[in-house]
Amino acid sequence: TRAEDKYWNALDIVLKDDLIITKQTNLIQWSDLELTAKPGDTLADVEKPAYLVSPLDGKPIPGTFYWKEDERTPVGDLGDRTAFAYRFVPDLPLSAELDALYDFSEMPEGGYDGTGYTDPFLAYVTVTAGGASFDPIILPVRTLEAGDNDYSLAPNLAASFTPDVAVSVGEFGENQGLAIDYRYPMEDIEKYGPVSAGYDLQAEYTVTIPLENYGESSLRGTLIVPLPEGYDGASARIKGGAAASSYTENAVSFSVTLQKDERVGFFSVLIEYKQAQEPLHPPKIIAGANGTWQQGEENGLSFTSNAEFADFIAVQVDGANVEASDFTVREGSTMVTLHADYLETLSVGTHTVSILSKSGAAATEFTIAGGEGNNLALWIALSLVFGSALGIGTYIGMAVYKKKKPANREEQ
Repeated sequence: TRAEDKYWNALDIVLKDDLIITKQTNLIQWSDLELTAKPGDTLADVEKPAYLVSPLDGKPIPGTFYWKEDERTPVGDLGDRTAFAYRFVPDLPLSAELDALYDFSEMPEGGYDGTGYTDPFLAYVTVTAGGASFDPIILPVRTLEAGDNDYSLAPNLAASFTPDVAVSVGEFGENQGLAIDYRYPMEDIEKYGPVSAGYDLQAEYTVTIPLENYGESSLRGTLIVPLPEGYDGASARIKGGAAASSYTENAVSFSVTLQKDERVGFFSVLIEYKQAQEPLHPPKIIAGANGTWQQGEENGLSFTSNAEFADFIAVQVDGANVEASDFTVREGSTMVTLHADYLETLSVGTHTVSILSKSGAAATEFTIAGGEGNNLALWIALSLVFGSALGIGTYIGMAVYKKKKPANREEQ
């Protein structure tokens, strides 16, 4: 199917209609994992993924992740991004759905590690400031549609960039923020070339942020951009690179490293999309909707989406991704439990949780109740106890009275 196929997996079947690929037999394309660590961490401290996602079809394959290096190896200083070799052993047997797509009958002993290829399987570990979460930088949006000569402000579109390190941002100028070039199919721009086979749209996203006193040549973080109407967030990818880390009905997120350019600050990424297919059964929350969690409780709060577990992508609260260490996900459709330690960090009031899957997002609201509610519950409990005791005493007094009264009648 290609003049040069060394980057493709060995295939048992290639169907000509839309080049549908089945029976993937090894995992060389899983070589661009992005993981995070804290200053002073070793490889043993880095949280390993419980599954890997194939860029061929977006299916998560459950399995066990191993470092090939000594796990005592330090991962670097703040801001470092270092590649380390790993291997991956898929869980067998696979579910019926995954078994129809993948063939692991010739899996090497000890799993896959890229042996026999030019490069081993690599995971890129970025050292961040104590795992801290920094506030998103809200980006004003301008768009260039087909047939337009100039960019136009799009106040109805939302975009943001959340850096992995603390930065100082000045005021946005007229031509700063996020500029989206939707000219289709952009084949007239020589440096990009045509849209990749199987994709329907490529759009250039130019990010310009007025950073103050920032001397580094690149800045890593999470970029959230508007999802073009009529296109599919599940299949969105940076051209020639990573798939979206998460998506909602209106937005798509990518882990990116923005490169500095003297003319425009930090700029641009090219994202490709496929046209959206209407899901037959959009996912929904079937258990745990509109739950309440009391501050101080030991147990977390659980929600269940009716989406397939194999289609799980991520969890978001109030539109922001929840770290994998702050929730548990397990099979049974898709059951997500937000940990108590994480819930303690949320403000009292109403929040929104979304379970993102390839078939869409299942969302519901939940409430964080203040700790003073525990005192109220205690007073109610004590009132019931005292009330019960008083009632029992009155009942006993009445019984004694009734017992004595007949005796008095006999005496009369």
